[in-house]
Amino acid sequence: MTQPFKIGFMGTPDFAVPALDALIQSVHHIQVVYTQPPRPKGRGHKLTYSPIHALADKHNIAVETPHKFKNNNQAIERFASYDLDIAI
Repeated sequence: MTQPFKIGFMGTPDFAVPALDALIQSVHHIQVVYTQPPRPKGRGHKLTYSPIHALADKHNIAVETPHKFKNNNQAIERFASYDLDIAI
């Protein structure tokens, strides 16, 4: 049997939730989830997490919400620090 992968998951919308949930239930380890930052929603403009962010929080998985990666050395270095086997 092979070793479990250290996975980074990248997604935001509802349709990505089943994929993340399947990975959570697998033998692999989700090290970090990258998703869009919380957005104002509704009349009160309350900041609301993406469906992926909410699922990651429910399972105590680290969440990163950089505004961009391009030309963002800090975000790139942080991503590299997770020492992932694969990003999905």
